[in-house]
Amino acid sequence: MRKGFVLLEVMVASLIAALLSTSLLTTIVQVNRLQETVSTITSVYGRIAILQNQMERDIMGAFVPAQVDLIQTTTERKAEKVKPITKVFYGKNAGGRLDVLTCITSNPLQIYFGIKDRKLKPRVARVVYRLEPDKRRKNSFVLMRQEGRQLMFDAYKKDAQGAMRSYEMIDGIQSFSVQYISVEQKKSADGTMQRTYKKQNSWDSLKPQTDPKKRREPVRLPNLIELQVALWDSAYKVTRSFTVVIPIMAMSGEYKQPAPPGNATQASHKATPGTAAGAKK
Repeated sequence: MRKGFVLLEVMVASLIAALLSTSLLTTIVQVNRLQETVSTITSVYGRIAILQNQMERDIMGAFVPAQVDLIQTTTERKAEKVKPITKVFYGKNAGGRLDVLTCITSNPLQIYFGIKDRKLKPRVARVVYRLEPDKRRKNSFVLMRQEGRQLMFDAYKKDAQGAMRSYEMIDGIQSFSVQYISVEQKKSADGTMQRTYKKQNSWDSLKPQTDPKKRREPVRLPNLIELQVALWDSAYKVTRSFTVVIPIMAMSGEYKQPAPPGNATQASHKATPGTAAGAKK
């Protein structure tokens, strides 16, 4: 009776072992790729979810305070003491990317308790967004956010400290731009309403956005803003692009506007979008 294995048996055993090893290595590689894909999706979609959630909260609550117009109609003596609010809703791009976006919103992160009813109430605040280069990686940016009770834009410096300090909201941004969309409605010859969407790369709430010859109320707020965002994956090799459209929900109201100096009468004035109805002198 012979002992050991013949050459053919050894070759067959080696072939089987090689096949098993190849299958095992293929499975390991696929698992690693799947894990990398899941990590990338979690990272990218997690960041865009944070961005969309917070900016929707801020932008949808944007409005123009009645004080913006009321301060302009006070007496010269009072106007010297009260500094007018500028850049109520303001945004611009630089080099095809977001430079600054700021607004006054009624949906801030902070809340407070009412003195009489002891109920939670929101604060009116200003929020400021800036896109800054990421010091840790090339060709990457971070989105910085500031929030504070101070409504004057000049107080929100990049290096501000304390309650108005800026913090990093999301990183890994390859590109980020904002377009401001205003919607105009016109009645056609057959009586139907037609909408025209006008896109702009910048917005300033205190500059007239309509032709003064048409005798229309100045448009202070855009109807929509469109965010074009491209985010790097977790390995900073591939980007994914997103488009986020956020509506602004502020409505027009009416308030009693003080008459100019020397005129004792007061006239009811149509408020700009976002002003509260029934505000008194």
